[in-house]
Amino acid sequence: MPVHQTNRYKILLVNDHTTNLGIGTYIFQLYDEFVRMKHEDYTFHLLMQNMEKKFSSSTPNTSVQYRPSWAKQYGFGKLYGVTSYYYYPKKIPEGFSLYHISSQMMGKSVRYVSPAIVTCHDLIAFKVKSNHPRFVQYFRRKHLAALTDAAAIIFVSEHTKNDFLSQFDYKEEDTAIIHHAASDIFHPRDKLLSRQELDLPLDPPIILHVGSEAPRKNVETLLCTLYKMKKQTPDIILVRVGAQGRKSRELVAELSLEKNIVYFKNLPEGTLAKFYNAADVFFFPSLYEGFGFPALEALKSGCPLIASNATCIPEITGEAALLHHPLDVDAFVASIEKVLSNKSIREEYRRKGIERAKHFSWENSARKTLEIYRKILEP
Repeated sequence: MPVHQTNRYKILLVNDHTTNLGIGTYIFQLYDEFVRMKHEDYTFHLLMQNMEKKFSSSTPNTSVQYRPSWAKQYGFGKLYGVTSYYYYPKKIPEGFSLYHISSQMMGKSVRYVSPAIVTCHDLIAFKVKSNHPRFVQYFRRKHLAALTDAAAIIFVSEHTKNDFLSQFDYKEEDTAIIHHAASDIFHPRDKLLSRQELDLPLDPPIILHVGSEAPRKNVETLLCTLYKMKKQTPDIILVRVGAQGRKSRELVAELSLEKNIVYFKNLPEGTLAKFYNAADVFFFPSLYEGFGFPALEALKSGCPLIASNATCIPEITGEAALLHHPLDVDAFVASIEKVLSNKSIREEYRRKGIERAKHFSWENSARKTLEIYRKILEP
């Protein structure tokens, strides 16, 4: 990546996630806002590391480093851990005024470039030990430990910041909390029209869940809640956006829920947005979230949100959601029934969600991030 000598600050954003994942969404949205600002003292560049061979980008000032031929061409497992820790940190080009590492999963990079800041999205590797195999967890923990060498750390929630500072010795004055946002493609639409466009049944109540089936997503509570709801509302449907795993497949069969669940995966963002509009309720019972993009997307779409009260979720939702302990199936059932049966409550939480979502914008996130750059470069 050539770096032309000028009197302006050159910022390199370093990232290894594409836009179908939360971290990728974050860095591309941030980068777009920076470019839109046209700041006279800063130029921005994007380095995409660890990309599959099929990846291409039309984003300006972007360079790509593809995965070695010996590495698995997708996923974030063992070989990703090895390459992200030992290989790619050494591949970051020199000559930039500041380096912004997009996530804690690339934390080792801050030991190879300076000054460097990093965005820490979560501490899952320490807080939810069952979420990853031991080998993967080992490298993610080492990446997190490396963050203590960063010039500054951006956290995506107060909860994530507190998790980190309780685990590592780092100066709080060198931290910042900058929330994510949701794309403008998420907004209220007509429910029946959305169902027609998605080829979903028009009459039955629909619960929506978006995300993986990693242990922290608490899919067992999701399915047990559906099981109890089915007893009272036999035609209820759960729409799961995300891949189905073996454990959930077995539980679905055990609870005889096959006719009540529809799975979708790898959806373009525009299609995903319509699912929030087609649903009556968005259900998000996670045990741990660093930020929780789907919760904010639901709020912005005007879909009533019922979620767990764990980790950062109350920080994001405020009073705009019905929150319960993540293992309290009966409480979730009661709240879902209340929303489905009472139009005024549905409208109340629809309105609250839209209002709450106005507190989050990518423009604001970019402005606050630029303030961190200035603090380091223009003290």
